[in-house]
Amino acid sequence: MIEDAEHVFFHCPRFHEERERLQQVLQEEIEPENIVRLMFETADNWLVVASFAQSVVTRLRQEAQEV
Repeated sequence: MIEDAEHVFFHCPRFHEERERLQQVLQEEIEPENIVRLMFETADNWLVVASFAQSVVTRLRQEAQEV
């Protein structure tokens, strides 16, 4: 499995819980086709998506250092 940005952000099971919380806040399932629209809808949406992305990147970096 290639862990590209789309896989990690939208599909990776390691981030399922965080993704579920994000989708609850956004009140919509995130997909590559709608994420930009959702982010631009409100400032709060922008911040919650940015926070999710930051947590994913932080965790990936931590995992890479452990290897």
